[in-house]
Amino acid sequence: MNKSRGFTLAELMVVIGIIAILVSIVMPSLDGLLTEGRRILCLNNLNKINQATQTWATQSKSWDQHALAEGGWTAAVETVTNGHEVLRCPEGGPFAEGNPVESKIVIRTSPTGVGIPLIEMNMNGGFGGQFQILKFSGTQWSSVYENANITPVPYVPDSNPNLYYWGYNDNASVTGVGDYNDLYIRVTKNGDGTATLFVLAVTAGNPEVWSPDLKTCYARTQDINAHHYSGKGVTVKMDLGESTHYGMNTAKIDMRRLDKIQVMDYPNAIAASTDNWDVKEWDKDKDGKPDFLRHKSKMNAVTLGGSAKSYYRWELDPVDIEVERVLWEKE
Repeated sequence: MNKSRGFTLAELMVVIGIIAILVSIVMPSLDGLLTEGRRILCLNNLNKINQATQTWATQSKSWDQHALAEGGWTAAVETVTNGHEVLRCPEGGPFAEGNPVESKIVIRTSPTGVGIPLIEMNMNGGFGGQFQILKFSGTQWSSVYENANITPVPYVPDSNPNLYYWGYNDNASVTGVGDYNDLYIRVTKNGDGTATLFVLAVTAGNPEVWSPDLKTCYARTQDINAHHYSGKGVTVKMDLGESTHYGMNTAKIDMRRLDKIQVMDYPNAIAASTDNWDVKEWDKDKDGKPDFLRHKSKMNAVTLGGSAKSYYRWELDPVDIEVERVLWEKE
């Protein structure tokens, strides 16, 4: 009678060794396939965003890329695509807590004035003055109102990334010192997809804060202007909406200029050619390159008239003047 014989210890070790070798051979290939699959899914998302924004532009008869970006482009895309997943890069990690505040509000000089986005005022001088992002502590916030002689500095998230300020200087200071107290907005991110804004003005003008569609006034001049009126400031809690892993080009370009960058992998919902990709804000893991180089040290982007593809940093980085001129800005 034959008896079945089991594996000896030596045979078992050989089998385990062979399996380990096979796994070590297969796993990198499998990981590479999964990585490539995620890259392709991201490219598909960007193509869908491109199609959705073109549909939006046709339906609204508006071809102003800047207006789309500043008006909350993610909502426009979701309306057309009936979903939110198209805004998610599979390599993007957890979503941030909503769209930037600057994409949710505009400034008017009166209830009948033209709404000017914060980002536009920051880049182009707004009403003839200059908006700047200010970074102050709570005690310095109080001193701004008292002294009005402050020097704006670029906001870089640090120990308190959920608190920052916008300040506006109309260049009307009789002392020649930029005062930046004509209109300032304290922004507190609440971590739940909302932000709380405190708005105050000390100016001979009549600034007001509105929604981009000019249907909602968040802060009327009578309530916020401590110069013309008895305004003590207004506190507003704002829903920042759904977030995204992609950034829309904010340049004032015609959406029919098909050679310009439209949307790309980016940590913010808006992307401008003036951004400095070398600052520590974009390199939190301190590896010497922007964190949004998500796909094997490349980033995905789509031009207004083309299919999405992967780019090396040097191909898109607006620090190169020629790249900025050709791909980003209005010529």
